[in-house]
Amino acid sequence: NSCFSEHLNFCFNILEYICEIDKINMAPTVSSVIFMIFLDMLGVYVAENNNLTIEKYNDYDYGYIIHN
Repeated sequence: NSCFSEHLNFCFNILEYICEIDKINMAPTVSSVIFMIFLDMLGVYVAENNNLTIEKYNDYDYGYIIHN
């Protein structure tokens, strides 16, 4: 029933299934971890679909540019 579901192949509403770990279920603990996992998965997906290589990564990695 999400407005995003019409734009996605898969939509899973996690709010029905997770609870935060504090006593009043308000502190963003579990949801923050799930969001970070989602962002990592999205980054891997984008990198793989854009044929990211180590050489291309190093062209934009600030730490690599400074030390080389």
